Amino acid sequence: PHTSSKTDIYMPTCNYPRLNMKHVNGASITLIRHLIESILVSVDIAIREGALFCNVTCDQGPFKTKQLARLGLCEKLLVAIELSGRINDTQLGTQAIIQTYGLLAPLIHHNIMCYPALKVLLYCHAALTELPGVVKQKKHAGNIQHMTGLSRSISARLYTSGES
Repeated sequence: PHTSSKTDIYMPTCNYPRLNMKHVNGASITLIRHLIESILVSVDIAIREGALFCNVTCDQGPFKTKQLARLGLCEKLLVAIELSGRINDTQLGTQAIIQTYGLLAPLIHHNIMCYPALKVLLYCHAALTELPGVVKQKKHAGNIQHMTGLSRSISARLYTSGES
């Protein structure tokens, strides 16, 4: 973590664990699917235990700690997203992306966009566009369209502010 000299804003880093492709390629699809499911369950438990719900920014405790916990869980979910893309499992990929968006929603809503949160949001947007037919699913249509529109809006806002 470091602070920016211009605005003195706390900038946590987001270095999600890289997968060892030798092991991933050697693992069975069933084993990878179970790993993704265990990541999703462990993140869900951590969200409930830490009260990191999508409609709560900071209920109790230090603000920075809660937001770092959110980003830490996002890092785990990025691994699940990457693995689901590897085995071409649209359902698990969509679930991981929506869960990641739920962790980022309070930060986005209150316009607390630090670089790692933006990086995670753009990664989710890219993964979402790669999943076949997800946008057309009626089950998650509203959530996914909202998330896609919001990530495009934030990207456009950042690109235009970077030019000026």
